Amino acid sequence: MMKRIVIGWFVVVAVMIRPASAADLPAPAPGYVPIYRTYDWTGFYVGINGGGVRGQSDQTQIPALTTSGDFDVSGGLVGGTIGFNLQIDRVVLGLEGDLDWAHIGGSAPCRLSAFICTTDSNYLATVRARLGFAWPDHWLTYVTGGAAAADVIQGFSPGIGANSGTTSNNIGWTAGGGVQYAFPSSWYGTWSIKFEYLYVNLGTFSCTVACSGVAGQTTNTTLDENIFRTGIDYRF
Repeated sequence: MMKRIVIGWFVVVAVMIRPASAADLPAPAPGYVPIYRTYDWTGFYVGINGGGVRGQSDQTQIPALTTSGDFDVSGGLVGGTIGFNLQIDRVVLGLEGDLDWAHIGGSAPCRLSAFICTTDSNYLATVRARLGFAWPDHWLTYVTGGAAAADVIQGFSPGIGANSGTTSNNIGWTAGGGVQYAFPSSWYGTWSIKFEYLYVNLGTFSCTVACSGVAGQTTNTTLDENIFRTGIDYRF
């Protein structure tokens, strides 16, 4: 009889403890599924941009075969931007154009030590395609390339006048890349900020006596620019 009572007591205690122990166990953690939110870059946009320029110019005179060698040009620019993006999944295709006022220039001894050659530029325009990849948290990285146009102002002093030379509106090419961040819509609507680099090659500008001051002599002027700038865009 005592044996049956002890066995029965253990059974009752086990039944009482088991549910309590199970209740104390932590619930299994639900599986973690990361949620990636990608900003939609599709739409037209306008903006402003500005930055600095470092580059090189060269003036070579033929048939004299004298040259300034590569010399530094530098300055800044500021202007406006217009463009359109189309986002397909995470790929962003775009077309962008801008027109900037520029203040770029440099000089070096040319021909003879008594002569100083100068190269300046007062504007830059580009029309470029963009290919980008949209990252989570409103980031976009992109490469870009297309056509560029600018005035190349060649001069030398002392020349026929106080400063002789002439100007050519050259068409060349540009390529580069950048990174762009779109502010959350709850903050500033559809505004974004970007940082980009562009290399601009404006080809060769050739002219005769107006550039050299010597009849029968041709001066070939080149201008390449490295542009580092930032921009703020508003998407419609």
